[in-house]
Amino acid sequence: MHEQGIQPYLEVKAPLSGYITNMHINLGTYLNAGEPVCDVVNKGETLLELTAYEKDLDSLQVGCPVEFQVNGMGAQTFEATVITIGQEVDDVNRSLQVYARVKEPNSRFRPGMYVSAKIRKND
Repeated sequence: MHEQGIQPYLEVKAPLSGYITNMHINLGTYLNAGEPVCDVVNKGETLLELTAYEKDLDSLQVGCPVEFQVNGMGAQTFEATVITIGQEVDDVNRSLQVYARVKEPNSRFRPGMYVSAKIRKND
């Protein structure tokens, strides 16, 4: 509140720079402390979430180079580097998550896009 009564608008700041993808509230919604208002995508870093099979785990390492193509962007190839390898294998399809940092993000990349990727062994 301020001198004139209830403030009509409240400025909300995110801890990162980015853009809003999903709003979790509507005008007039009451919120509790810590309740999410929206999802914010960090524009400063682009990550790939890849699926690798258990049988390939021996050749996967942090730092491995990744070449990938984005569905809908033709034959253009992009590069990334593995930054983390999941610690849990899926019971059904015997796979695990691998995350890679894109070397040169493209303004056309969007969260949720499908890619085809090849993870190369470190030399």
